[in-house]
Amino acid sequence: MEMPTVKAFNLYTGSEEKVKLTLLQWLKLKLFGITSVGKRRYPRWRGHLPFYIYKCPNCGGMHLDYPHGYRGVLLCSQEVAGA
Repeated sequence: MEMPTVKAFNLYTGSEEKVKLTLLQWLKLKLFGITSVGKRRYPRWRGHLPFYIYKCPNCGGMHLDYPHGYRGVLLCSQEVAGA
């Protein structure tokens, strides 16, 4: 069986990317609207951060991002563009 692939907008890079998910990750995304895709590290970052794919309740789009701030808020691409 082929691994499910999801297209999501990466809020850090500002581009859309395809992410391969395990069956369990795909099921969590469909049931709960969010799933962890592991830790990532980008250039000039000191360490790794957990990244999540989630369906945004505001715009309905799929986003790939890490939790922001003390409360661990996941942002929407429309919120980032308006900030």
